Amino acid sequence: MVMGCWGRILVASPPGPESEHKMEKARQARLILFTRYPKPGRAKTRLIPALGAEGAAALQRRMSETIVARMVRFAGQYPVGLEIRYTDGNRQAMAAWLSGDIPCLDQGGGGLADRLRRAFAVAFAQGSRRVVVVGADCPGLSPALFAQAFGALESRELVLGPAMDGGYYLVGLSRPAPALFAGIPWGTGEVLAATLKQAHELNLSTHLLEPLADVDRQEDLRHFAGLAGQPGVEVIVADGGSQDATASLAMTAGARVIEAPRGRGCQQNAGARAAHGRVLLFLHADTTLPEGFAAHIHEALEQPGVVAGAFRFAVAAVGWRFRLLEQCANWRAGWLGLPYGDQALFLPAARFHAMGGFRELALLEDLELVLRLRKMGRIALLASPALTSARRWQRLGLMRTTAVNQLILFGFYCGFNPDRLARWYGKVRAADGRRPGQ
Repeated sequence: MVMGCWGRILVASPPGPESEHKMEKARQARLILFTRYPKPGRAKTRLIPALGAEGAAALQRRMSETIVARMVRFAGQYPVGLEIRYTDGNRQAMAAWLSGDIPCLDQGGGGLADRLRRAFAVAFAQGSRRVVVVGADCPGLSPALFAQAFGALESRELVLGPAMDGGYYLVGLSRPAPALFAGIPWGTGEVLAATLKQAHELNLSTHLLEPLADVDRQEDLRHFAGLAGQPGVEVIVADGGSQDATASLAMTAGARVIEAPRGRGCQQNAGARAAHGRVLLFLHADTTLPEGFAAHIHEALEQPGVVAGAFRFAVAAVGWRFRLLEQCANWRAGWLGLPYGDQALFLPAARFHAMGGFRELALLEDLELVLRLRKMGRIALLASPALTSARRWQRLGLMRTTAVNQLILFGFYCGFNPDRLARWYGKVRAADGRRPGQ
């Protein structure tokens, strides 16, 4: 049970005062990955109906390898000890697959609560003062998020990374709290809420990171697999240098992945050039299409005077404020003929290429294209909605996000340079990311 060595952060030569200081800090901070050895039929079992046993295991393998690579990169920048805790394998197999010189331990028996308690108890008993545990299910985990978690534990006792399915992708503690994991309804959408309630009862000061999506169920694959399964539909993912498992997930689900320069206009143009179909549909990564979307698109484009179209706007969140937001967006799209990119714009490929495609702007490339299309004819608004994630409104707040968006639109119509607007928007998001409790 004693940790072997911290080979990722130690040096071979005799340690001087600076190295000893780094080693001491590394002993005080520990980052632990909970993962599973990728045995077909045992890994990602809820994804087997969609991907098959081999495909589900391959996805587990790639996602775990991605997270370990980011942990190692983080350890090169931050004095932290790394640890891998596994199930369904043995130490030799895990060392050969993932760990290298990272200590690799069996999670042990019991349910998830028991295994989490055990991991935290061992780390604190060995002198750690800040311990963070992550899973391999969240493609959005990054060194920056690891840094935020450990930074939060300087002043808070608990840090949680909310997952969009109601669980959490990260949990960190700055002191032992075994009762935190008692009575949690694991495997349900109430895990985060129950954990926060437990933390309140234990008087744990808490910090929440940004919400992220994880990949654990068939519905988590619907964004790619549902599209790729449609007859006559070619799915192309234009990857602008993503650092998560997006490309692997897309390929596993049957999509074609191409590399493109970063920027939505550049990426969408690259995807359009690679496409072979007569109709192009541009879908943002956080938007899901309705059932039967292909038939609806063809019906709309056959109508006289229609040059392009979009789906109704809907947000994947509850509350009257979001319903009001949807009504305003659909009024703008329907009456003014101004749908935006998160409504899944579509048009004939020949028309798109004749127009020169998207302008490769820093932002609002969708609005600029729509303004040109509107001069050519009618833009149809379909009755069925495209469902967009509520993440950006939840991150900045609905009113704040709406106000920022309207200011950007006002600046665009006033002739401000889109690069300048994009820099301002980036500063707003960065400032918001530093607010306590976010």
